[in-house]
Amino acid sequence: MQTLLWSRTEGNGLEYCEVQTEPLTMLRGQVVTQLAGKPISVSYCVQCERDGATKSVELSCRIGGVARALSLNRTSDDRWFCNAMEMQQFFGCKDIDLGITPSTNMLPIRRFNLDTGESKDLTAVWVRFPDLSVSPLAQRYTCIDTGTYLYQSIHSGYQARIIVDADGAVIEYPDAWKRL
Repeated sequence: MQTLLWSRTEGNGLEYCEVQTEPLTMLRGQVVTQLAGKPISVSYCVQCERDGATKSVELSCRIGGVARALSLNRTSDDRWFCNAMEMQQFFGCKDIDLGITPSTNMLPIRRFNLDTGESKDLTAVWVRFPDLSVSPLAQRYTCIDTGTYLYQSIHSGYQARIIVDADGAVIEYPDAWKRL
């Protein structure tokens, strides 16, 4: 098991994350920061299949004293359920993107295992914070060199050069998180 600690580069905030890769990948973390001027605490657990595709996500969030929770599950035929309701717009998606943490960037990076110069597009199930809204997000990962990936949100044009370690765990996500 690998334990990671990130600090927000803008504003205050920390994230503690445990990464288990054997026998299957699992991410378990806690983020404490501030969004929209309010303190927020997020706990999450992401479990993956053998191929690295997301299997389930459990998260709880407290913001401004209000508690919320979200449960996402993917079946073996790539059907997604949010709090037990099928979400047909996510059919075929394999990856989760929790917008408050750099940890979930590790999942497609590890799953694709790209060579230098290679790119891979995907549509992730994107959870936004603080409202916990869920929507599809078209993304592209490009391996710039060993340890550097270009992340792109295809429709918005947002991009970031993410620095990762040999296991694909984020070391630096520019203007957002830096590992301590």
